[in-house]
Amino acid sequence: MNRIKKLRQKRGLSIEQLSNELKKKGVSISPASISKYEREARNPKIENWDALANYFNVSVSYITGASNDPNKNNGRLKRIRNDKDLSLQQVADAYNKEADNISAFNHTEKHINAQTIEKIESGEYQPNQREWQLLAWGLNVPEFYLAGRSNDKIGWQEWAEATGHSSESLQQEVKRLIDTGRLDKEADIQDQINCAVKSLDFHAPTTTSGVINGVQSRLIELRRYVNNAFLISKPSKLGNSDINIIKPGDTEIRSDMDEEAYNKLIDIINNARWEIGKIHPKK
Repeated sequence: MNRIKKLRQKRGLSIEQLSNELKKKGVSISPASISKYEREARNPKIENWDALANYFNVSVSYITGASNDPNKNNGRLKRIRNDKDLSLQQVADAYNKEADNISAFNHTEKHINAQTIEKIESGEYQPNQREWQLLAWGLNVPEFYLAGRSNDKIGWQEWAEATGHSSESLQQEVKRLIDTGRLDKEADIQDQINCAVKSLDFHAPTTTSGVINGVQSRLIELRRYVNNAFLISKPSKLGNSDINIIKPGDTEIRSDMDEEAYNKLIDIINNARWEIGKIHPKK
């Protein structure tokens, strides 16, 4: 039986009553959505899994079916920490480093300490989605596995959902890169998958198309380099105002640069891009 339905019936609630109870806690999940969850016609969003698990006071891994243990402490954070031989403080430091990486301007991600990591491991504190994400990034493990939403330790499906590539194509690309000597089979699996994604997106020189795209990108950079060296924006005036206005694209050759040389360089770069664009790789 679906665990959401099982937990709901155990509390003697109708679908409508469960929806109303969640609403009292500030969570909006319609009866129609709950019905679809129970019939497995639709999977809840991550925040709805969290809300349902918190309401029934069970772990996310239990309500999703990834674990048979209803206790909120799924033990995975502690097991991963021990496997990596990390202290509570080292996990907190890894989390805080990731938090700093995504902090910008007036938005600053909060730091956590070793005591918070200990509370997560004991089940006293349930992280929200962003906190699970930062922990997963810091530990270089799949977020869904760490949070107990999946038993996939590698995170193939998580990568698939994030990139649009199927888990099968990601696995095949990792194998191809290893078989052709482009990847070290002993490298961290998450790094391997990241390389496979870049390869499949043609953002790495691991396929003919990837090399072509890389050359085109460098030609665009080279054209920008030439433009920056030769061109300068021309100021213009509005009426009798003394305020100079720089119009986008309104440029001229710098007085100390050769205009004929500039035109030849740009023609060569553009022609190269045109000719390379006509290459249609067979593999």
